[in-house]
Amino acid sequence: MNTKEIINELRKLGIEVEARKRTDGGWIITKIDNMTFTAAKGNAQARKILGVELSQARIEQTAANVSKYIKKDPLSKDIQKNIKKVQRTWKKNKVGGKAKVTTKKVRRHIKEHGEAETKEYLRKMSRYGEGYAYEENIEYLAQYTEDIARVYEDRGSSMAEKFYQLADYIREKAATFKEDWIGRVYQCLYTVRDLGYEDSTGEAAISTIYSIIS
Repeated sequence: MNTKEIINELRKLGIEVEARKRTDGGWIITKIDNMTFTAAKGNAQARKILGVELSQARIEQTAANVSKYIKKDPLSKDIQKNIKKVQRTWKKNKVGGKAKVTTKKVRRHIKEHGEAETKEYLRKMSRYGEGYAYEENIEYLAQYTEDIARVYEDRGSSMAEKFYQLADYIREKAATFKEDWIGRVYQCLYTVRDLGYEDSTGEAAISTIYSIIS
């Protein structure tokens, strides 16, 4: 998913997004709701929002007008156990944000998606509380790495294969990929782009990225 598609998805959810088009045809997100960004930080934040937080935003938007009429059916013991596990993990690791897990949100999730998908949602929330990145955000990162590879490929550079291999490695590390690696890796990739896709810049970025995620 490219930046323009991400902008469109956010706007569909009622999230205000401002962006400017670069001379090379790409897009730089400069503002999301009341948050302003410099350089490529807005693009990284937008990709994060399109992970589990995007799912949460869609749920709340859909349920807002009917939530007070929803019958509060008892939650299964398994769901209750998972909620408490997530809340303990988030409290222990001092995790916050608008994706915070509450019983009310879980009820809405069950209403919209069923119990099986809700258990998967809680699993992701537990991973996030432990410092691991959302699988969706890891996949976006791998796809962006492949975008870099395709630019090199179009130029006939041998760097293309190295970036394709890096994208595969990022996917292989999904189970243990740390949340704080996401932004650091993006910054390396943005440097490659901003400096004109030089082979030397690509080599340096790949070396740094492997040192981050190894």
